[in-house]
Amino acid sequence: PSGYDTAFVLLIGAVVLSALFAHNRAVAVVPTLRIIFIYLVFRCIYEVTLRIGVRRIVLFYIAQVIALSLLNVVIFIMKGGGVRVYGPAWLAFEPYAMTAFPMALVFLLLSVDRWARLRWGAGAFIILLAVLATQARGPLLALVLSLPVVWFTARHYRKRFGVRLAVVRPVVGLAVVAGVLLAVFSATLYAGWLERVERFIAALSDPQGTVALRLTLWRAALQGFLHDPLTGIGIGNFRSIEAVLPTIRLDPLWRYVSTMSAHNVVLHYLCETGVIGTAALLWLAWRGLRQSFRTFARAGGYRDAQVAGALFVALVVFAVTLFYMRAWTWGQEGFIMAMLFAFSAAAAGSAGTTGTQHDA
Repeated sequence: PSGYDTAFVLLIGAVVLSALFAHNRAVAVVPTLRIIFIYLVFRCIYEVTLRIGVRRIVLFYIAQVIALSLLNVVIFIMKGGGVRVYGPAWLAFEPYAMTAFPMALVFLLLSVDRWARLRWGAGAFIILLAVLATQARGPLLALVLSLPVVWFTARHYRKRFGVRLAVVRPVVGLAVVAGVLLAVFSATLYAGWLERVERFIAALSDPQGTVALRLTLWRAALQGFLHDPLTGIGIGNFRSIEAVLPTIRLDPLWRYVSTMSAHNVVLHYLCETGVIGTAALLWLAWRGLRQSFRTFARAGGYRDAQVAGALFVALVVFAVTLFYMRAWTWGQEGFIMAMLFAFSAAAAGSAGTTGTQHDA
């Protein structure tokens, strides 16, 4: 057993239940099979990670995100900042970046070698620049929200092993450099990004643009949930919620978002799977948080602590962004979710075996 099998099976069961009582059962077939497939992918990656080694595969995960980020930054510069760049991973780059950035910071703060700290600092900075290149506000918020967790992780390690770590300076240094770049290129490369931030701040008091569209989606999800609070309208049925609640068409903004997800995984699950499915999803998230922190708490040295701490922070980001990001259990993001849980399960099963001799 991986430690997460029961939670995944409960989620599958809740999804199957919602499909049985779905408004349109035919639409529910593919999303149900998708959740089952995500679980099978989780099991496969878990077995592979145990064979390859947790540290090696976690380092590869972060390294490939850094490589994707570097490519995106180059494209962004070549385009003069005039377009939003996601690169070959497309929208999946968002969960990649918002998990890999704090993971890289944990490796940075828990490193004992100066050159390793420089490498990890450079990697984290490249990911940050790539997030700015997407001009997406959600992933950037995830990076900001992850910082207290990264600080807590480093502080916990410092207290446990009685070592001195520079916790604040590296993070402040990255923030200062990023701030200087934004100031210097505010009228060129980052003009579009700053304009989006200004519109978002203005929309907090007067909802407009994408903020207004998201509020429309969230209202629709809540109305769908109230239609059937226990099992929801059926997994996969949110895209055709007008068939369940025809009055939604009266919202003047609905025609712009009628085929989208709820852009909030928890609300989406409340609408489609009701309380039962949402509870199963949140239980899986809670299991991930608890298990990953326990693995970190019993890490035997800084190499173990780097890996376990990075996975704990990544699963915190997963849990928090369930409440405001677009997807985690469908699309490419579902595979990223499977990877993170597989890495965490493998780390729990092999805790204390990564050694403490060399830094990365």
